[in-house]
Amino acid sequence: MDKMKLAKAEVLLWAKRTVFFAITLRAEDDSQFVDDKKQSGHATRAARRVVAELWEELAEEAPADAPHKIFVFARKVLDWCEEHRRRD
Repeated sequence: MDKMKLAKAEVLLWAKRTVFFAITLRAEDDSQFVDDKKQSGHATRAARRVVAELWEELAEEAPADAPHKIFVFARKVLDWCEEHRRRD
């Protein structure tokens, strides 16, 4: 696997974990703990959906071969997480 594919795979895994963590923190803030398999499954599916949407947005904003694409994506993920935590 070339370095860019490996980097993409790693950043996507990081993004899914980061978004999942933000979702679970928000749930805890709302006293809805993600502590069973069903709730965890919902959070996992939501994290995958969010990451896929953010990656699609990125495809429209940055060329596929842009060297900074992964950093732009990481910023999008962190921005989403921050916004998600602050929603009323």
